[in-house]
Parts: sequence; structure tokens; C-alpha cells
Amino acid sequence: MSETEPKTVKERRGAPRWMKWLLIVSLSINLLIAGFAIGAAWRFRHGPPNVIERIKRFAHSLPTDRRDAVLSTIETRRATFRELRRELRRARRALGETVAADAFNAAAYQERFDAFKRAQSQLSDHVGGTFGEIAAVLTVEQRRKLLRYWRHRRRFGRRFRGGDG
Repeated sequence: MSETEPKTVKERRGAPRWMKWLLIVSLSINLLIAGFAIGAAWRFRHGPPNVIERIKRFAHSLPTDRRDAVLSTIETRRATFRELRRELRRARRALGETVAADAFNAAAYQERFDAFKRAQSQLSDHVGGTFGEIAAVLTVEQRRKLLRYWRHRRRFGRRFRGGDG
């Protein structure tokens, strides 16, 4: 009898080739999702922009003369905006402290709530006045464009915050 050499079976070590490709695809998808999440967190780290920032962003789409007029209006009113926002934060904080006090005082609450409403109203009036000044220097088409921009941004802001705000 002749001696026949046994056939050597090639032993495979590790996972099959398809599993390695599946792992690479899965890792790529996970990195993509993580990149989107980090990018969104970076972009929205301070929440949606305030009124001034929205108008400034819009102004950059205008012709130079109109842009300068809009930006100068914003600059002249910026200090008042800061002070009104600061006053609103103070009133909100004082109202919160009244609510959180050990002994609730209804008269103090009402007084601080009225101060909060006044601060909110003053800021709203200032925004409306600024918006009116800016609209006065724009053409009809630019005002319509501002309105479309404003509505789009508000709609996005509500979606971003998950409510009607």
C-alpha cells in the first residue's frame, strides 16, 4: 500500500470575513451619528440665538447701505437691550426666591410678579421699537424677506426646544 499523505485542512482563526466588514460598517455608522450629535451640541451650545443675533444674521444678506443702517440701529440700542435683559433676569430671580421662601408671602409674590411683568413688557417694547426702526430702512421686498426669515427661525426654534416657544 502506498502511503498517502493526509490532506491538510487549512485552519481559520478569528471571525469570518463578512463579520469583519460588518464591524467596520457598524463602526462607521456609529462615528457618523456621534459626529452629528457633537456638531449639534457645538452649534447649539447656548441655545437658539436671541433677537439681536437673528437680526444681525439677516442683515448680512442685505446690500451694504441697508446692512450698515440696520447694524448701526442695533449698535445704538445694544446697551439698552443689555440692561433690560439684566433687569428681567433680576426680576425672574427675585420672583423665584419669593416662591421658594420658607414662608410664602402673597403680597411680596404679587409685587415681584408685577415687577417681572413690567421688565418683560419693557424688553418687548424695546424689541418692537428696534424692529420698527429696522423695517423703516428696508424696501418692501427686504421686509418680506425679513418676515420669511423670522418665521423660519421661530419655527426652527420651537422645534428645537420642543414646544411653542
